[in-house]
This record gives sequence, structure tokens and C-alpha cells, in this order.
Amino acid sequence: MAYIMETGLSNSTIKGAILNVLNRTGLIKPINRLPGYAAKIAVSELNRHMEIARAEIVDLRRETFALRQELSELINFIDRYVVLNDSTVQPSEKRRHSNSQEFFWSGVQGVAYAKRSEPPEEGYYHDIWKPVLDAASDCSSALELGCNRGGQLRAIHTLKPEIELTGVEINPYAAEEAAKLEYAEIIQKSILDFTPEKQWDLAFTAGVLIHFDPFYLPDAYELINKAARKYAFFYENYSETPVNIDYNGRMDLCWARDFAQDFQDAHPGWSVMIEGVTDPGPKYPPHSRRKWTLLQRTGAAG
Repeated sequence: MAYIMETGLSNSTIKGAILNVLNRTGLIKPINRLPGYAAKIAVSELNRHMEIARAEIVDLRRETFALRQELSELINFIDRYVVLNDSTVQPSEKRRHSNSQEFFWSGVQGVAYAKRSEPPEEGYYHDIWKPVLDAASDCSSALELGCNRGGQLRAIHTLKPEIELTGVEINPYAAEEAAKLEYAEIIQKSILDFTPEKQWDLAFTAGVLIHFDPFYLPDAYELINKAARKYAFFYENYSETPVNIDYNGRMDLCWARDFAQDFQDAHPGWSVMIEGVTDPGPKYPPHSRRKWTLLQRTGAAG
């Protein structure tokens, strides 16, 4: 070492010479041959490929969403074509052709939904129904279109047991479960096939019109207008402007809009008594909000 220092060589030159000798003798390996360095390079390359894959997945999802939308529009076009153009049946019978929404909710998917939708604990809907029934204090009968297993009917009965209750439900399993509420008459039928033989003081929907193809909404509004003697009530997902919603990967099963306003536009003889919006919070999309609106028929004051 003393000899090396006496040469006057710099430290960097000396280190370089030593490393060169060690490398030639195989006592050290170049850094790009070290396992740790090679692993780092491999991880970096893998991350690059993953970023490319993520971008491709985003593009694929966008294309899939567009294809779903096109397929939904095609399915609904076929539904409408059958309803409007089948010359083998009379106009009054055209509603017997089930559309894609009826097929979905009357079948196994509807059963699965009903099983997940066991009526909630006592009092769950009271914060909605108490002000509604207080405002419609002279209501003695109510019809729910699309009652599922009867959660709304149970809330009404708990608050005002004297009200005569009727529910219409397309799914056989859900209708059978709702019929266990012995104080309510349950009719197992599609809303579009239901022809009321009388009127009820109140006709309402809750989370049902959102599953109607907008093409059929005028029929639902007309039914409510005919069935309701005094009051109409809507409790549905709300959007200021109509929006189509991705429902479990399908674009033909769920929509949000201002249903009560649409109903009023179609049937001007109704005025708003009370209304409100339930908002699940910022973690949920805007169309998760639900608007509830109680309307009164003009001249039907209690």
C-alpha cells in the first residue's frame, strides 16, 4: 500500500485498476449480471407491460359498454316492433307480448332479486310514508304497482292499518311472498297487463318505473291516472335529465329521470302536495338519489 501511495496515483485511478483486475480474474461480475439488478430490470419491464394492459382494458371496457348500449337498443327495437306491428292480434291484446324487462323480472333473475329483497325491519320506510299518509289523511285504499315482497305495503299497514291494500307483482315468487301479508290483496301480473276494475284513493310505485323502458312509461302513467282516485305517489331513482344506467352489465334494465314531473306533463290534472329527495351520499353516483313525490288530483281535496 505504501508503494501504491508513493506512485502519486489518485484514489479513483487506483480503485479503477483494482476493479479491472478483479473483473478479469472473475472475482466480481458486471452490475448488469448481478441478480438484484436483473430482477429490478425485469420488474420495470413487467410494470411497463401492465400499464399497456391497463390501457387496453380501459379501451375494451369502453367498447363493451358501447356494444351493450347498441344491443339494448336493438332488443328494445324488436320489443317495440312486435308490440306495434304484429297483425295477428287485436290492438287491445298487444301488451301480451312480453318485453325484455318483463322477461327479466318475471324469471329467475327476478326471483334472485326478490330473495335479496326481504322486507326490511319494522319502521324502515316510515320516514317516507308518515308525512305522505299525514298529507293524504283521507286515504282509505292504496294500490302498489310492482310490490315485490310487500315492504312498502307493510309500512303503510303499520302506520294506518285501516287502509285497504292491493299490490300488483310480475314475479310469481315475489307475489307469493307478498301474499303472506294477509291484509293485502296481491295480483300476480305484469303492470302492462293489469286492467283495474275499480279505483283506489292512492296509486303508487316505488323503485319500479326505473326498470321500465321509457317507451312503455306512457302506459304506466295512464294506468296510474286511471287507477288513482285522489292521490298518486312516486318513489323512484331521480335524475334531472333522463339517464340510462348500467345494471349488472346490461343497458336495457334501468333508467333514472324525474318520473313525477313526467307524469304531470302527461296528465296536467295533478298538483304536488309534498316531495323530497333521499341522497345516499357522495360515494354513490347522482342517479342513486331517490325522489318521492305525492300528487293530488285537481278537485280531489279531502
